[in-house]
Amino acid sequence: MDDNGIDDFEEVDPRSIWPNEARDFTPWLAANINRLTRVLPFDLESIQVDPEVNGGYVDIAATVVGSDTRVVIENQLEESDDDHLVRLQTYAAAYHAQIIIWVARDFSQQHQQIIDWMNSNTRAGIAFYAFRVRAFKKGKSKPDPFFDLVVQPTKPVHTGNPNIAPSNDRYKDFFQGIAKPAFTRINYKHEL
Repeated sequence: MDDNGIDDFEEVDPRSIWPNEARDFTPWLAANINRLTRVLPFDLESIQVDPEVNGGYVDIAATVVGSDTRVVIENQLEESDDDHLVRLQTYAAAYHAQIIIWVARDFSQQHQQIIDWMNSNTRAGIAFYAFRVRAFKKGKSKPDPFFDLVVQPTKPVHTGNPNIAPSNDRYKDFFQGIAKPAFTRINYKHEL
């Protein structure tokens, strides 16, 4: 059976692409934020790299497109650790973020449980996400990074923008808005 070369893909260590988290990965992620928003139910704008917040520096701060919903992103190229978890919470509180995103090479079961617990026990309107950053290459090609969703909110995410529907619905709503006027112009006669 032909596998179309799928077995030729090789996972690579993200550090082989971005040797330094702060100098290489964070600016790359900010410039390529669309790679992350492909797996989010909203898009981001007003991207800021390392803005100072209460004496610390958020890796990336942003807002949801068309709203004032604040987002903080803490990233690391290692397995999740308590230091980054505390930073994530500190920056989220200081920045008054409603959406908090943690990106890491991998997540311990303990940290996944903590993010799940925070999603279940924070007020409505606060959402936590966890993503693994991964990269694959085929043969001698350049590695292609992508983000693997590990933890997502357990309640609906309210972005403050009524024009942005939850995840899959926003595409359906968009295309129904286009298709509906076309179908209403068609006049069918039904004969019984």
